[in-house]
Amino acid sequence: MRSKDLGNVVIEQNNKFKTGCIGCFFRLDLTPKNITISTLLAEVQSLLSEKYNTINRQSKRLSSLYDASLQIFPEINGNSIVMSYMLNFIEPREILDPEYDYAKIMETFFSIVHRPLIDEKVVNLAKSTLHSNIRDFFELPENRALHQFMKLWFKNQPNYQYVNVVNRDILDQLSLEDIQDFVKLLFKSPLMIYGQVADTNLFNKIGHSYFNIFKSKADFVNPQLVVDRDIDTFDESSDAQYEQAQVLMGYFYNHIQSMPRPWIGPLIMSYYLANTESSILFKKVREQLGATYGVDAFNDENHSLLLIRTGVNKNQVKQVKEIIQGCLSDLVCGLVDQEAFDHSKQLLINNFNSYGDIQESMMMKAVTENLIGSFSTIPNMIKLIKDYTVNDLINLAKTMQLNGSYCLL
Repeated sequence: MRSKDLGNVVIEQNNKFKTGCIGCFFRLDLTPKNITISTLLAEVQSLLSEKYNTINRQSKRLSSLYDASLQIFPEINGNSIVMSYMLNFIEPREILDPEYDYAKIMETFFSIVHRPLIDEKVVNLAKSTLHSNIRDFFELPENRALHQFMKLWFKNQPNYQYVNVVNRDILDQLSLEDIQDFVKLLFKSPLMIYGQVADTNLFNKIGHSYFNIFKSKADFVNPQLVVDRDIDTFDESSDAQYEQAQVLMGYFYNHIQSMPRPWIGPLIMSYYLANTESSILFKKVREQLGATYGVDAFNDENHSLLLIRTGVNKNQVKQVKEIIQGCLSDLVCGLVDQEAFDHSKQLLINNFNSYGDIQESMMMKAVTENLIGSFSTIPNMIKLIKDYTVNDLINLAKTMQLNGSYCLL
């Protein structure tokens, strides 16, 4: 249920899990600096806070709450960053401990969220960790290729170039004042608080003062998530002396707004083309190239991008690009592999069916729906998938254009 006087607070009844959860989610504009600072801040706050001002002290505090699990991370959604703070905890009714209750859980959680400790020592430690993560990221050729593809795809929209890894230069230049200013901005940003607990009335009563500590009363919803297209067509390659070539092909598509949920079509398309051994591209690549190569398809509905990528022998790059293009051409001509189509739909149905068994998935579904301002039950989404037809897939394929191709050799 929503809080009576705080429309941005949603506390739902937990009738299924032995664990409860509480989350704070802040929406900010996506810029390279904002995503870099939010990633750094997440690292800092995961370690310590003003009240629990050593790594050991914060860790011990969470352990004392029967190993409550804290997650802090930024997530990119179209032109927005959602800074996420989530705590998963054992419901007090499951523990015969009078000292363990909702009040202690919320006091701990909101102390960590609302009172970060920004000092030079911990910031430098967090920067060092992020630099290590960046090095690890770029050691994998598929990550290097993806990063370069995104820089080319968003050449005219630099705010979106660093969606997979933070910018080293910005990270190095960040001062304590930059982070402190960002924290002030964060706590004034549009906010959603979501919880799932056994006793919603008690949780709301205890939590009311905590729910009011943030300054923002702005609506969390962002109706402008889908980013306008501004892409120069490109076909580029780089030589990096890897054993395999990384091939990435990006297709721009038009949302078919007559569909009840426009994102369902591209999602089905991604599983029809790739991601599993039953997908059409996996089968065609194996048949025509005589080797078993993984083929992935990534759908970013907010940028109307379907990205297909694979790693193949360098002498097979031209062939694999022709196979990918050929599969899309077949679809446009109405040639659909019914078995692969049915299997892609069933995979998505299975995924949605599992949402109700994973508390974190239910939380993220609630956050995403509040962000886009569109709500649907899992049974309704499954029905939309079941109702999606071969003709719908063909019509989507007709809107798809190859806008970018990149190979890392």
